Amino acid sequence: MIIVDSDFKHLAEGFKGEVIVCNDSAGKDPEDPYEKLIQEGQQEADTVGWKGLPLIEDEEAGIALCYTSGTTGRPKGVLTTYRGSYLAGLANVLEAEMNASSVYLWILPAFHAVGWTYPFAITAAASGQVCLRTVGDYTPIWDSFLRDGVTVSIDL
Repeated sequence: MIIVDSDFKHLAEGFKGEVIVCNDSAGKDPEDPYEKLIQEGQQEADTVGWKGLPLIEDEEAGIALCYTSGTTGRPKGVLTTYRGSYLAGLANVLEAEMNASSVYLWILPAFHAVGWTYPFAITAAASGQVCLRTVGDYTPIWDSFLRDGVTVSIDL
């Protein structure tokens, strides 16, 4: 499955799996495919909950393929493990002192080294998060700090 912003759906053309297009409706359009996916997940969580999740049998198995240029300057894929992502995510929670009152502003690309495991950290801490449509202009970033109560943000 690929979840893609409506501005970039052309990049998913030809993908053989399911493509969910997010129309950036901020929860206001129940017909938005992304919003439907979120609603389905919430309903399943209410009925199945944690008990319905399968246990991971091999903590060293791959969880995510992320892209980075690393020290070579050439893009490459790096497979991260469940254990490594879990430990790095919890380390981020501790280092950034994140909790349920925290609000994370996404400036760091989530695809770059899996956002340095902040997707896992945000989830573990039950923190809020803010995603901007673009970060090419600094104005929306500063506006978000003032408007959204941002407490954590990481930049490259």
